[in-house]
Amino acid sequence: MKPQYKASVSEEVLSFGSIFTGETKELAFNISNSGANALTATFSGIENSAFSVAATTLDIASGNTVTVPVTFNPTVAGEQTATLNINLGEAGNFSVALSGNAINMPEGYQENFQVEAKTLPIGWTGWNVKEAYDYDVYEYIYDSSFEDTSYFTRFTTPD
Repeated sequence: MKPQYKASVSEEVLSFGSIFTGETKELAFNISNSGANALTATFSGIENSAFSVAATTLDIASGNTVTVPVTFNPTVAGEQTATLNINLGEAGNFSVALSGNAINMPEGYQENFQVEAKTLPIGWTGWNVKEAYDYDVYEYIYDSSFEDTSYFTRFTTPD
């Protein structure tokens, strides 16, 4: 026999990693209602404006699972944390710890330079050096290199 009220939350922690200030990243968790009765989830407790949930309440029918998206949109640099409290009435209270790191975009950084690739004259070769942005030290570091005939290629940001 099914209990009248029973629920679970799929995540205890959502870690957004590092993103630039002004950008947005979305992660989600699930709430499952395995009880015999419908539940209403009420969200509260996010004191940090860098995190948000679209709804403040959510109805969950018996036997259903709902996905709850959480958005991280920081406006200031630094480590960001918050706790999302979930009240599921008779099924209990749950919480999800939220964390993320916001960094300011490096000076001169562009996501796409919009410059066409150029090719070296026939018979010439050069080295194409790839660098990756290291969010821990806030600068570009050597990633790899290879022999190539291009002297300028399109550049896009790493994921």
